[in-house]
Amino acid sequence: MRQNPRTPRRSQALLLVLAGTVLALGLGEALCRWSFRKDVAALAFSESDLFYYTDREGFRRNIPNRTGYERLWNDHGRAEFRINSLGFRGPDLRLEKPAGTFRILFLGDSITLGGRLPEDVIWVSRVARALGPGYEAANAGASDVGLVEEERTLREAGLKIAPDLVVLGWYLNDGRPPVGFPDEVVFRHPVIRWFNRQAWLRKSHLAAFIYEKTRQTVVRRQLRLMDASNHRFEWAGDYMAGRWAADPAAFESLVRKARFDWGDAWDERSLAGMADRIVGLRDLAAGRGARFAVVMLPVHAQVYTGAASPLTDLPQRRLGERLRQAGIPVLDLLAHLRPHVRTHPSEKVFYDQCHYTPDGNGVVADAILRFLRQERLLGKAG
Repeated sequence: MRQNPRTPRRSQALLLVLAGTVLALGLGEALCRWSFRKDVAALAFSESDLFYYTDREGFRRNIPNRTGYERLWNDHGRAEFRINSLGFRGPDLRLEKPAGTFRILFLGDSITLGGRLPEDVIWVSRVARALGPGYEAANAGASDVGLVEEERTLREAGLKIAPDLVVLGWYLNDGRPPVGFPDEVVFRHPVIRWFNRQAWLRKSHLAAFIYEKTRQTVVRRQLRLMDASNHRFEWAGDYMAGRWAADPAAFESLVRKARFDWGDAWDERSLAGMADRIVGLRDLAAGRGARFAVVMLPVHAQVYTGAASPLTDLPQRRLGERLRQAGIPVLDLLAHLRPHVRTHPSEKVFYDQCHYTPDGNGVVADAILRFLRQERLLGKAG
């Protein structure tokens, strides 16, 4: 039987293609190991890493007795989130307060929770350590929540621990109604769901690189879809451009574009509504014998703008006036952070538009400690 002379050539071509493919994958893996330089396990997340959920009413809640993970603020590893039986970050607390203990409940959003940060570096933990024996701090922060959710947290869980002091970490977008967070939909994407089920892929830097790029694409697409429907993140492009740092008109434009997010605090009616809700929180705490104070948390652009404009600190001034008239002690962190970053220009205080780096958390913790002591809110010498 006569053999077709083309058969060996085809076999050789297939072997060359196969060898070339293997070589290319090997080189790709080596290149990713050299340039990517990140822990592969830290890049792959699935539903099992989540420590929060959104209930049927749209309220974001931490999952009691759950340990979850987020990427570290600098993307070099993972941050662990211990959620105790009350839904607070940190160790469990006895409902019956130990004799001689002064207990502080911190309410707030992801800035208070310590998004993408280890528990020991966040300002709530630093304040508790600095106060020392005889003091306990409960971190009731939760990501992407506002005053509506914070009131529910105080009613349902916060008052159960009989706090002596309630400190609200107020952020500029706290007037927003309960909503979901865009990253939640990432885990529904079929490619990412498939990747998270493949244990062997998590051992490859090349696969992790492809996963990361896919995840970023999905997130960006979801943000564009949300922007098209509710404009929440319409400010992001102008914020990244940075013209607000020197141009008062650009800062004003940035605020307008952020009207469905942190820019909402420049709306007088919304600010008045937030003031009323905060006074309601104070009354709720006072009804159980707890003192109450507010820490006002600024957006990065407010801290770093060099544009001289009364618009820059308008929310803090207006809200501070209303709350002080109601007898509520208020700490305006903007007034502390602006001079700090000017005298420490090389120090990175924020890692995004509102969340603090470990160094930034140290600055915030020091300011809060001074405030609590100066206002004599600690019950005994702190």
